[in-house]
Amino acid sequence: MKKLIVLLLGAVMALLCCDIGGSEPDKFIAFQGIVYDKQTGNPIPEAEVFYDARQIDSLSPSVLTGEDGHYGFSMFQHQYVFMRAVKAGYIPIDTQITVVSWGIIMDVDLALEREN
Repeated sequence: MKKLIVLLLGAVMALLCCDIGGSEPDKFIAFQGIVYDKQTGNPIPEAEVFYDARQIDSLSPSVLTGEDGHYGFSMFQHQYVFMRAVKAGYIPIDTQITVVSWGIIMDVDLALEREN
């Protein structure tokens, strides 16, 4: 599954990285990673990862992790990326990433802690 996500993200990057005229690459970045249980280290399937260029809200796009806990998405022209991972029975986690380079794939693993 991880190889498929990397392959798909690579294909998206190849298609979207350069404009038709070949003058300057678009500012985009791809993210991939694993959502896992903080205590056991096991991947968490079907966790939802929200992402946006501003604080996460009800309109933010999201992706679901696969059975192996992997997720992936890409974004355009944003200096900051906000992410939130959620899964029933776990405490949601928020993170903010400052983008300093475009046209790359960033690995961001997210650890969820079980609710008491």
